[in-house]
Amino acid sequence: MAVSLRNYQERVSREVGAILREGVRRVLVQMSTGAGKTVLASHFIDRARLTDRRIYFLCHRVELVDGTSGTLSRYGIPHGVIASGVRSDPSALVQVCSIETLKGCLDGLPVPWAIIVDETHHCRAAGWEQVIGHFVAAGAILIGLTATPKRLDGRGLGAFFDRIVLGPQTAQLIEAGHLSRFRHFMPDAPGKFLVGDPVAHWKRRASGLRSVGFAKDVAQSRQLVEQFREAGIAAAHLDGNTPADERRETIRAFAGGEILVLINVDLFGEGFDLAAVAGRPVTVDCVMFYRRTKSLSLYLQWAGRALRPFPGKVAIILDHAGNWYQHGDIDAVRIWSLGDDTGKIAKKAERAPITCPECFGQARFPYPKTCETVYPDGEPCGHSFEKQIAEIQMKIEEGELKEKTKHEREAARRRQKREEFEADSLADLTRLGRERGYRDPHKWAFLKWSGRKRKTRSAA
Repeated sequence: MAVSLRNYQERVSREVGAILREGVRRVLVQMSTGAGKTVLASHFIDRARLTDRRIYFLCHRVELVDGTSGTLSRYGIPHGVIASGVRSDPSALVQVCSIETLKGCLDGLPVPWAIIVDETHHCRAAGWEQVIGHFVAAGAILIGLTATPKRLDGRGLGAFFDRIVLGPQTAQLIEAGHLSRFRHFMPDAPGKFLVGDPVAHWKRRASGLRSVGFAKDVAQSRQLVEQFREAGIAAAHLDGNTPADERRETIRAFAGGEILVLINVDLFGEGFDLAAVAGRPVTVDCVMFYRRTKSLSLYLQWAGRALRPFPGKVAIILDHAGNWYQHGDIDAVRIWSLGDDTGKIAKKAERAPITCPECFGQARFPYPKTCETVYPDGEPCGHSFEKQIAEIQMKIEEGELKEKTKHEREAARRRQKREEFEADSLADLTRLGRERGYRDPHKWAFLKWSGRKRKTRSAA
């Protein structure tokens, strides 16, 4: 089967080709989650193979190796696989490679015409730098693929690439029918805890829909699964350490409708091909966020799990963690470049105070380890808050997720801007960061204050 491209994929392919013909050898392609990066890569690979040029496709997880290999096989593209536990075919011009395996055998491999690096926002990791640096230094062309050209620290990828080619925005893909429309339910305000009863909200907003949840750890995931099962809803847990056979059977049961709710930990993120594992098309209709993430990439990829289109479908996003307040609208227009982009963080709500059971004094966030209330005789109470803080961290708050209108979301952003504008000193900004519950309010305030000073000097 020949690789068939959509109009925007053809446009990106032409732009990449034109840049390479200029002599540029490091090109980054940005394509939103669900836009078809692997299909585009298959097109690049097939064209190189037909002209007898060697090309390697690099993945950072073995599951992604399997998925990419399956896609190439569907298109009839012969290839080898370089990964642990797989018999290699060194004669193949096309190789799908695991970074972990590849970095141990670099000296024994021929230098390819080009390497295609999937999920390139990981390229700062030591293994990636080693492999990419080795082949680029030897003369290979570098083509990167990512939905979010931004490292976890907020920096751009200009150190690795010379040019960037942009695909369509998520909103454009939705409008064209390449991604489904969606409804996003979130708390009234962000907080330290998860908001809303998971089962009750699923029953109210997504009953009967095939749903995937993202948990912070195995213990939380299994606890959530038990809550769904106790309510008579077929649910299962998976994580990266689940045996391959059990994982495959569970995913097949999910695809067949025997399981409706699948909670995972660090598995169904970037590039994981659910349909390839299931051996049949799988449409996820609802995603549920049970953990917070600072990564815009993860946020968009989690949401993207539910955006695969189907006639008449409207995806449901149950954002119990309030990740919207960190990252904004899933279909927001984002301006990507190779430069540094620290991103915009929405307002976070102040944490509720805790009450001392000994003296009934209250302590506000950030909570002290012991009660600091002073008795009339001058002695401090000193009651330990450690148990209460631990209970708070495990708590799932009662609450309601609501679908916020565009006007309400814009109002929240305006409030944030106004609060920051009214902070007249570094101390005021630090206090604001502390009230919002930022992990490092001093660092956040310093960055904001430094940016304000730079703008003032530029204006002068």
